[in-house]
Amino acid sequence: MNDINIYTDMDAERFDRHIARNTGFKSMADLLASRGSYRPSCDCSQPFMRSLAFRFNNEMRDRGDARRAYLYGDYDAKELVRWGY
Repeated sequence: MNDINIYTDMDAERFDRHIARNTGFKSMADLLASRGSYRPSCDCSQPFMRSLAFRFNNEMRDRGDARRAYLYGDYDAKELVRWGY
């Protein structure tokens, strides 16, 4: 199993707990409600952060918001294309 699936397939409540532990936000809703031009910076060498970027980008796209997560770190660009980046 691809390590990103551990987080991508995780239910929202459990994912929110990971957000609270690993970011300055309490939940995905809190992150999505950030004002201005804020977008999260995600170290894509970490599976959780890749999944966070994936969920953030998809939600913002669905909302018609042009903001996307800033991606950095060691990651496979082809994998990100498969996940819709």
